[in-house]
Amino acid sequence: MALFYFSFFSLYALGFSLQCNLIKKVKSKENYTTNTIIFYMIVGILGLKFGADFVVDNSIEIANNLGLSERFIGMTIVAIGTALPEIITGIISARKNETDLLLGNISGSNIINLCLLVGIGAVINPLTFATDFNGPMLLLIIVTMALQLIAAMNENSELDGKRGIILIIIYFIYIFIMI
Repeated sequence: MALFYFSFFSLYALGFSLQCNLIKKVKSKENYTTNTIIFYMIVGILGLKFGADFVVDNSIEIANNLGLSERFIGMTIVAIGTALPEIITGIISARKNETDLLLGNISGSNIINLCLLVGIGAVINPLTFATDFNGPMLLLIIVTMALQLIAAMNENSELDGKRGIILIIIYFIYIFIMI
């Protein structure tokens, strides 16, 4: 079912983007050959894979040595490790004022994580959700809705530094509650 929703959302988003002329040809600021671009992509993917493995494996080892729960490890340390590529992409996108790339990366990643990954997991092996995850899922929904409200209520649809700090504080409160 999750795969169906992911497919439906992807087709809807593509259709909406085409209808509203949101998809445009992106011009590169540098002139790289196709082979160079493919080489950089392969190196980047390998770097992400081995870097994420290194961060996650060592974080788990440290957390286990400190006696922290698997839930805490999964929802904080491993989540940070797997989100590092998105965090770096977000920082670079923000610095280059590429807001669409930043927000597209975040929303696309969340859709993939919630629909595609959970869907594939359920296809491989039925998933049983522990009630312990109700709080974090509720927080995810509340923060997502809050971001939409901020965008809707703000004249410029702008998320300024003050609101960004609030989001960071919410994350640290979440970490504190998880401990």
